[in-house]
Amino acid sequence: MSRILRGTAQLKLLAVFWSLGLFLSACSGAKAHIQRGDELLQANLPEQALAEYRQASEKDPENPQARARVAQVQASLAQVAGEEGKLFLQNQDFFGAVAAFRRAVALKPQEPMHRKNLSQAVAHLLAAARKQQENNEFKSARSTLEQLRKQLPQDGEVKQALGQAKYVWAKKLYADAEQFLARDLFGNALAILAQVHSLVGVFRESAALEVQAREKLEQTARFGIEVLPSKTKKRFRDSTAGMVQQLRQISVEKCPTVAMPAEGKPKIKLRVAVSKISFEQDKDLETGEQKYQSGTRKVDNPVYLKMQEERGRNQARIGELAEDLEKDDTIIEQSRQAFADAGPDDDEESLRSRLQKAEKLQAQHRAELSQCQNKVDELREKIRKTPAELDEPVYDTFNYDIKKITRKVEVTVKWLALGDGGVRLEREELTGQAEVSDSSHQARPKYGVSGDPLVFDKNDEEIIAEALAQVSKEASGRCSVLCAGWQDEILSRANQAAVAAVIEATEDYVLYLFVKPGPPPSEVVRFFQEQFELSDLDALRGIEKK
Repeated sequence: MSRILRGTAQLKLLAVFWSLGLFLSACSGAKAHIQRGDELLQANLPEQALAEYRQASEKDPENPQARARVAQVQASLAQVAGEEGKLFLQNQDFFGAVAAFRRAVALKPQEPMHRKNLSQAVAHLLAAARKQQENNEFKSARSTLEQLRKQLPQDGEVKQALGQAKYVWAKKLYADAEQFLARDLFGNALAILAQVHSLVGVFRESAALEVQAREKLEQTARFGIEVLPSKTKKRFRDSTAGMVQQLRQISVEKCPTVAMPAEGKPKIKLRVAVSKISFEQDKDLETGEQKYQSGTRKVDNPVYLKMQEERGRNQARIGELAEDLEKDDTIIEQSRQAFADAGPDDDEESLRSRLQKAEKLQAQHRAELSQCQNKVDELREKIRKTPAELDEPVYDTFNYDIKKITRKVEVTVKWLALGDGGVRLEREELTGQAEVSDSSHQARPKYGVSGDPLVFDKNDEEIIAEALAQVSKEASGRCSVLCAGWQDEILSRANQAAVAAVIEATEDYVLYLFVKPGPPPSEVVRFFQEQFELSDLDALRGIEKK
């Protein structure tokens, strides 16, 4: 339809331009744009041609050809848009009519008929939205008005109608939320209040009602566990009581809403009793080793031998120095004789230097000889007082037996988990083990072995408590499994009711958000998006984004 109208208008435009003789030369500044516009118009592309003509007019505002072309093309396109709008009105496509009449007004704003037609199309849509509200079709009414607002963002009447539609819808939702709260359907109430908030923000007492609903849901979301003792033998009563106390203090991973002790009606009742405590003692033999002195033996005294060796070295040096001194005497005698026999041609200075060196060396040898003689005398006196042999201790090894005693305990606890109505969820026997060890051996003073009596650092009550603590750790894991099963049951129940029983599904889906942290499954996200147009589920939980 629109193509036919536009084609007809384009032919009219061409006819007008040819009849007016407007295909003439233009001024050099705008000529290229005008020529390009003419070509586009001949190619049945009036919108693109108009853009070229407008550029020509911007470059040469006084150019009559450019102004005439802009005016004529705008008028023709406005006429086409107006005709399209009328056809849309006849076919009751009011959004199409609004879009067409908006184009007509934009192209030829001075034409009152285009504005009148636009107002008529808008009036149809506003009336349709009011009728949708009267029929409680609030979502459709808002959708209609939001779509209209996108087309006419500056229209005050549309803006006011959209605000009024949101208010009326929020008012209806608020009343529904109050009814759900009165029926203790806190999940539905909270979801609807979140929807109210997304529409208009805080509405009347919606903030207080949200707090009330969230507090009730937090109470319902608590995974209350009550731990009670079961009947047991008299000798195990104290251990059973200790087991109960430990279980009441355990932490349950992956279950942030666990409550121990339970507040109000518990989700799970645990009945526990110590049914068996058995001890076992293992003995292992090990071998110890101790060195002891079994006697002595004669050995050379290293100090004596060292002094003997040093004395021998000094005596040998004394002999060498005696020979050196004899050589020194000969050299000195020869030097003196040579100096005495020296003639006028001999170098007296050289002869005198030779004699002095010989006398100096002789003095050094005499000094060293005296030192060596003194050292020999000193060592002789020390050797006389030092024993030539010493008594050296002889060691042997003594092997002895070491007894290692390990005392073990195993505790068996009967475990019964009951759900709503006393339904048995689990019945098992949990076990815990602990042990204590020590080693002992007799004293053997003869061999230097000290005695080590058997002394355990923990008594039986303490290792029983350790075994019970191990049971508590296993019980914590069992409680995590029970909690995860409860969470899965809520989600499964909600999934089953999602189509046929939306109220019941909403209640369980909201509860699931409270009992299960982290990103929710896709089906939960999809449900709240489809039913309540909510995508920020953390806000539903009451978690503010940082």
